[in-house]
Amino acid sequence: ASYVACAAPPCEFPEMPDAKVHEPGKRPWDLAFTLGISDESGNTEKTALNFDIEGQYRWRSINTLDLRLRTNYEESQGVQTEGKYHGSLRYARRVSPRGSLWAAWQVDRDDFADLLIRSGWFVGYKHHFIKREKTELYGGLGAGVVHEERVDVDPLTTAAFLGLAGYRHEFKHGDSFRADYWVTPYVDEVDRSPMRLELRYAHPLRNHFDVTLGFIWDYVPNPPQPDIRPWDTKFTVGLRWKP
Repeated sequence: ASYVACAAPPCEFPEMPDAKVHEPGKRPWDLAFTLGISDESGNTEKTALNFDIEGQYRWRSINTLDLRLRTNYEESQGVQTEGKYHGSLRYARRVSPRGSLWAAWQVDRDDFADLLIRSGWFVGYKHHFIKREKTELYGGLGAGVVHEERVDVDPLTTAAFLGLAGYRHEFKHGDSFRADYWVTPYVDEVDRSPMRLELRYAHPLRNHFDVTLGFIWDYVPNPPQPDIRPWDTKFTVGLRWKP
């Protein structure tokens, strides 16, 4: 603080600095860990594990890098009954108030759809039809290359498209809902084109912690074994921590 003396009024004192000028800015990254565990004993011995990591980094107001890693694993009577693994990395650069160019890599494995690996690189464009502080709706289209390996089937490398759609909404008291859908039409062997729908609702428990309810519909067409279904659904419950 400074003291200014004056011999006679009127006296002029220095203006106090605006406190808002010194408020720290919003951090450029977000990170979230979601863990769901269930264990049943007695007549049925069953253990399930769902683990999800989501990260985002933003810079220069127009660049965004997103990371996603997800695992769904289950055992019943000591025998594995589910194993799904997904990873994706996506870079987006905003080119207009509602549009952005993006490049993405994603990889999947599904032990019980006989999918050893599916990996693809894509580039494309995404447009926000609704873009507000707490609500957004977008769609996107891209093209690239996919490599797929399945049990008892020759490996496939093909040009492919990637269609995206997503919706996000945050409710008044902090609850949130999100829906994500993608489909990958193959140029070669189009009847093997996969798709996925994922829904999630989150309710805040306290600072940095949410309880989440999720639903995943996964479609892996033309399984090599006749007793394997091409589609699979899963409901999940988890606890999400956002540092």
